[in-house]
Amino acid sequence: MAARKRRIYTIDVETDPFMRDRDPRPFLWGVYDGEPGGFRTFDDAEAMMKWLSHQGPIIVYAHNGGKFDYTYLFEFLEPYSEILIISGRLAKFSIGDIEFRD
Repeated sequence: MAARKRRIYTIDVETDPFMRDRDPRPFLWGVYDGEPGGFRTFDDAEAMMKWLSHQGPIIVYAHNGGKFDYTYLFEFLEPYSEILIISGRLAKFSIGDIEFRD
């Protein structure tokens, strides 16, 4: 039996402006599945992760995900999850059926 191909999604997070002595806080997440009309926005990571978890096995890419965007998803990782780090970047990890890559 052939393995089922995973669909590919992209995500991005928008944050408050970077300012001295302040951590940027996310205020909007965007997800695109490559299909016409396939762009969605979420007010927080929890809502986005809940929606993504219902999309079946998928692969997610993010621009600068390994050094920035994915740090906002740490709370969703299972303890002792396998994480691939290359040159200080989160290169690959999974949360449920979602494989995140940078």
